[in-house]
Amino acid sequence: MDTTLYDIVYWKKSPNLNSAFKEIEESLLEGLSLSSKKISSLQNVNKIILSKQSKDIITMDNIVEGTEKAYISINTYRQLLEKKSKEFYTIDGPLKKMYVYDKSMYWHRLVNSSLDEITSFLREKNIHISKVQEEIETLEIYNK
Repeated sequence: MDTTLYDIVYWKKSPNLNSAFKEIEESLLEGLSLSSKKISSLQNVNKIILSKQSKDIITMDNIVEGTEKAYISINTYRQLLEKKSKEFYTIDGPLKKMYVYDKSMYWHRLVNSSLDEITSFLREKNIHISKVQEEIETLEIYNK
C-alpha cells in the first residue's frame, strides 16, 4: 500500500472511530511535546436556523446526480461566517447536513462576499442567524 498520499497512517485495530482519533491525537501531541485540554464554557454564539423549509435547501441524498457543484454545504457557510466575523457560529440540528442551492452565490463570489452579503443570501433561503448562549468546547494546546 502506497502511503505517501496520506498525512496519517493508522494501522492499529480500534473498537471505534472515536477511540482511534483520540489515540492519534494523543500520539501526535506526545511526539510534539504538546499537551491539550478541552475547555467547555457558555459562550455567545450565532446560531444558524432554518425558519421555513425551502426547495433550495436539501440533503446530499436529494441532490440530482451531476448537479453537486450547484450546492454548497451549510457548514461551508458557517466556516466563512466565522472567518469573516471572528465570532462563533453553530448550526441548528436539522440544518447540519443540508446543502444550499447556490443560484447566484457561486463559489468564487461566496468566498469574496462580505459578511452582510452572505447573511442576506441566506435570509433569502429562509436561513436566519440568532444570537444565543450555548455550551462551546474548545481545545487549548500548550507546551509540556
